[in-house]
Amino acid sequence: MSSAVMARQRFTQEPDSVWARRGGVVLLNCSIADRVGAVQWTQNGVALGTERALPGYPRYSMIGSEIQRRDWNLQIRDVGLEDDGRYQCQAGPHTPVRGIRSRSADVTVVIPPEYPTIDGAPTLSLVLHRPTNVTCRANNGKPAADITWFLERQRITHRVFSSSHPRPGDKLVDTVGMVTINASKEDAGRRLECRALNQFMERPFITFASIDVQYAPEVTMSVNVSRTIREYDNVRFSCTGQANPADITWRWYRNNREVEGEGGNTLSIPQISYDYNGNTVACTASNSVGRTRKEMTLIVQYGPRITDSDTVVGADLADSTELRCRAQGNPPPHVVWTKKGSPTRRTLSTLPTYRVPVVTKATFGVYVCTATSPDFPDASKEVLLLQNQKPSIHSETKQFAEEGEKGQLVCIAHSVPKPDRMIWLKDGKPVELGGRERRFSVEETDLLYGRRSVLHIVNVQRGDFGHYNCNVINAYGSDNVTLTLVEKTVAPLPYIIGGVVGGVAVVFVIAVTCVLYHRYKREDGGSIVGSTTDTDSSGDKKRKDADSPCTLMDQWRQDYNKPKDFCRHSADYDELNYKDHTGNNNAYGCLEPSEPYRDSYGAGDYSRAMTPLERYEAVYGPSAYSMTNFRSREHTHIDLPDADLATDV
Repeated sequence: MSSAVMARQRFTQEPDSVWARRGGVVLLNCSIADRVGAVQWTQNGVALGTERALPGYPRYSMIGSEIQRRDWNLQIRDVGLEDDGRYQCQAGPHTPVRGIRSRSADVTVVIPPEYPTIDGAPTLSLVLHRPTNVTCRANNGKPAADITWFLERQRITHRVFSSSHPRPGDKLVDTVGMVTINASKEDAGRRLECRALNQFMERPFITFASIDVQYAPEVTMSVNVSRTIREYDNVRFSCTGQANPADITWRWYRNNREVEGEGGNTLSIPQISYDYNGNTVACTASNSVGRTRKEMTLIVQYGPRITDSDTVVGADLADSTELRCRAQGNPPPHVVWTKKGSPTRRTLSTLPTYRVPVVTKATFGVYVCTATSPDFPDASKEVLLLQNQKPSIHSETKQFAEEGEKGQLVCIAHSVPKPDRMIWLKDGKPVELGGRERRFSVEETDLLYGRRSVLHIVNVQRGDFGHYNCNVINAYGSDNVTLTLVEKTVAPLPYIIGGVVGGVAVVFVIAVTCVLYHRYKREDGGSIVGSTTDTDSSGDKKRKDADSPCTLMDQWRQDYNKPKDFCRHSADYDELNYKDHTGNNNAYGCLEPSEPYRDSYGAGDYSRAMTPLERYEAVYGPSAYSMTNFRSREHTHIDLPDADLATDV
């Protein structure tokens, strides 16, 4: 009998594994024939109960026919994630029948992922030709979603990556998809789609972003001068560019050094100078993506310039010597050497260095180095070739100072070559320079040829007046002179004021007399004009007019304003001429006539012959005076007296 009962308690239908959407209904089948024991379901090994209503589980119930009592199907309503698991139908034992268990069935709850999101959407800022990873996330799905990419509805299959990440504490899964985009300008504005889909979804979830292709400025550089740039041209450089973002910051550079104050896309150089030749002018354009640089190497044409030249060269008779003159320009200039005063004015050399193999007396003089270049004014420089001799001092032997004030003694030495030393003595002893009181100091200045030494005295004292010796030495000998420092006498202030007041009074009296005289002549004019008794001769009348107070005042005014014969006041040095003693002295005092230049540059003592130059040289040293002055194409210079040209060089 036991075997017969056991044969009747058996499963006629067992549950199968199922997938269920969250919120749906799940039905697990269980049918038992000849059942004798109690029926129950287990979830993950936990018994749910034997009553059909399954108290404690309001969404769970065992359903089936009550008449035959053979169907014990498990129904789960409003399926949730907690319903996900393994289920089994069981029939309990009943003596002597053993209990039975169905096969296990898995309930898998399917949850669609959240709508995917693209990092950076809705606009993706991608840098031109810079590979960039774009990420799409589909979170909280079960099972994990598959992510696919589309660009303008064309699926992307290259450089696509995907990964799943289960969430801790639940059964949901986050999915991350990635695609690498190497954007071109054609991709600007295109639509990039991310699609998320798992196997239980009928249609994918779709999200998209628009591509914004960003790039550093693309720059072109131009200049307003179409021909070769020439010195003094007004030059304007322009840089234009396209960029995304379009907010461009401009900077300009000259030879890699930033030009301050230039923040636009143009750089203007009014009257460009020759020193821009060979320079590099560059502009840079920057935005948030990067920086672009454009540059231009300049070729500036300019006229010749004397860059390195002798001014005064000393030479010995029978020796050789050289005169240097180097010029630059673009195009490179040609150099021509000539000699002033030469009847033929022939070309002596076309090399930067003119070599005189044998120096004679006729060799000394003024040489002109001229640099020429087509379409540009010439540039010239005069070089004075003089005979080497011992120094010669030319200074006022009596000089003045005031006690208690600053004083100085000036010693001017003409010397070719320049002096090696200039020594000051007081009463036969060297002047103590520096010392405790630091009252004496010497300032030396090189002149055109020679040197100027000034002995400065701070707070002149009674014992400082007297005789001083200025000694000058060069390789050819020496010279010395005794200079006397004399106390300056100043008229008392009352006398000065009285003289001024007296002078003003005299002028006032003369002016009043002149007015009265002219009034008298007007009143007496009718009886004089046409009178038959007028016996004054014209000569007597002229003498009377000449003796009139107005005539005397006019003559005094003319004499006061009349230029002195040897005083010239000008801001230029163009008229300075060794022959013309009325040359410009720029208000430094009047020149007096002096003996003309004697012999030649090599004959006798040239320093005593060039008296006018001596007077200028005390004021005009190399730092303040140039032998040549240029105004446009005109060439002005110092005319030294011609040398003995019996032998032309």
